[in-house]
Amino acid sequence: MMTGKLNMLLSKWRSKDEDINSDIYKEYFEYAKEISCSFSLDNKEQIEIVNRGFEKAFYYIRHFSATPKDIEFDFKKWIKIMMVYGAVDYFRYNLKPSNLAVLDPIAFSRCITKFEQGKFRDNLPVSHMENIIAQLSLSDKFILNLTIVQGLNEQQLAQCLQITFVKAQSIFQAAKKRLDGLLRCDVPRGHMIFDHKKDVTGLN
Repeated sequence: MMTGKLNMLLSKWRSKDEDINSDIYKEYFEYAKEISCSFSLDNKEQIEIVNRGFEKAFYYIRHFSATPKDIEFDFKKWIKIMMVYGAVDYFRYNLKPSNLAVLDPIAFSRCITKFEQGKFRDNLPVSHMENIIAQLSLSDKFILNLTIVQGLNEQQLAQCLQITFVKAQSIFQAAKKRLDGLLRCDVPRGHMIFDHKKDVTGLN
């Protein structure tokens, strides 16, 4: 979508012009649907996640902000976060939170390498990632998927799970610390460029 058109739509959206909801929905439906595929292979569930995600977007639009030159990129990133909110809402309502605790070893490896910003030489071996994922608890997988893979920060995690910011910080840091312990034990030395003796997260 052209930046000018997006600015116009957002202006109408913020003014609570409800007719604009369908325009935003149609314009970003396919993008949102792609995101929902990472949470479910069932088409009906994907559509439900998308619908719930857009409900969140329509509610939280007043919180969206971006620099003019980056508005298209920032808006798509924000829509992704709203879809994550929709997925959490859907699976919590349907008592299937384990669906959000599935970690693909290839994607998880790539996301960890990016998240750690220079602490690993390249993406970690899939076989090692499979071993690490197998040792993580269901709750840790859930939190690490929402943060490291899906990209929620601690404030968004708190909002998404409807908990305090302090609680969100605590559970993320605890999950990240356990992950770091497994990485130090399982990842081949050739893939590391940080001091093996130091805590990766700086939490200690």
